[in-house]
Amino acid sequence: MLSAQNVAISNRSGTIAFDASVTIADDLSVEIRTPNLQDLRERFASFRNQFLKTGVLTEDSYCQAAFAADGVRIQACDILIDKDPAVDGTDLVFCSRVDSIVHSDQPPSDMLELELDVGLEAMLSGLGILGDSFDSMEFGKVEFLAGTAPDRCLLRSQLKSGIAFAENKILEAVRFVSGIDAQWVESRVAGKRTVRSPRPVLYADPACSPMPQGDRASAIKMFDAVVRWVGLNKGSHTSSETDTLANLRQASPSHVNFRLILGAAVEHLLKRFPGEVVVDRETLQHIEESIFMLDGTGFHRTIKEKLKSALVNQRNLQPKQVLAAMKAMGMVSSLHIKTYENIRTMGSQGGASGLKEANDTKRKTAVVLDLVYRILLNGISYTGKYRSPIDGTDTYFRANVVA
Repeated sequence: MLSAQNVAISNRSGTIAFDASVTIADDLSVEIRTPNLQDLRERFASFRNQFLKTGVLTEDSYCQAAFAADGVRIQACDILIDKDPAVDGTDLVFCSRVDSIVHSDQPPSDMLELELDVGLEAMLSGLGILGDSFDSMEFGKVEFLAGTAPDRCLLRSQLKSGIAFAENKILEAVRFVSGIDAQWVESRVAGKRTVRSPRPVLYADPACSPMPQGDRASAIKMFDAVVRWVGLNKGSHTSSETDTLANLRQASPSHVNFRLILGAAVEHLLKRFPGEVVVDRETLQHIEESIFMLDGTGFHRTIKEKLKSALVNQRNLQPKQVLAAMKAMGMVSSLHIKTYENIRTMGSQGGASGLKEANDTKRKTAVVLDLVYRILLNGISYTGKYRSPIDGTDTYFRANVVA
């Protein structure tokens, strides 16, 4: 528990500073207690009204706060003030929640330490052949140790310079290879310690990981390939590609949701990683001429706009074009493409009605999930073994396209 005697709260709209008794509990709930003064009530009400709209919380409703606790500067992030203060005798009491607090109380270090919200045994089960330590090119020696509680483990590695949000990027790689969508609840990096409110583990199933089971060198190589890719996302906490993989894992227990999200995942990844495939110049010229000709037709305005929208969409690469190019390079097969097209149709028709249909759906989703992994591994320029969901065995893959 932390306590302080003054606080400054700010968001994009402004800053308000006042003397108060501030208490942050171990679960990061916050109590701000201040004298019940008319001036302060009015200032605070005005501040809140700047980022609360018609009772709906907006992005601006999350604030930052700075204060000193026990002589140490604390930065509190994502404070959510969503209730009017209560009157307790001569005091006003504001209750709030904090996503994370940052302590500037750590000695300088070139080590990165993350406490994860999953136990060591569960994490090692997901890491499989990687074990409790391995040497990576991007983060040196990566170790996994017991945490402060049975449901926590500690991730320790070198602090990689030049990678924004290094603590989040290394965790993305761990989530990718382990199949466990864990989060860090405490980080120690670059002389700062950040404590974050815990969340339930989103998903924990190593079977949903593409990490090879019998080739340690390829597993480490895959880890490094993911770290290199997410490290390029300057100024971004996460990458949409690893988020897509997490969404797939969470949807996998439901055949219907899994089919829908699989189809969306393929389209998203193909747009992110089109490789060397482009719409040819002749096609683009034909599209522009067709759009120009539409303006001179007598079509109703609504019909004309719909036709224009369809033509404009043709400027962009279509999934079938990218898949055809990948097939020509030997990266995917006709089975991948046909099954993907079939499962997209199935996804719009509801669930399977019988055991035979359910087994058929399971087989098809495995093929399309394999397609997702191939697109993703190609996008991060990975060459090596990966675990194919089609038969659960290690399969060799070579990246042919540089994204």
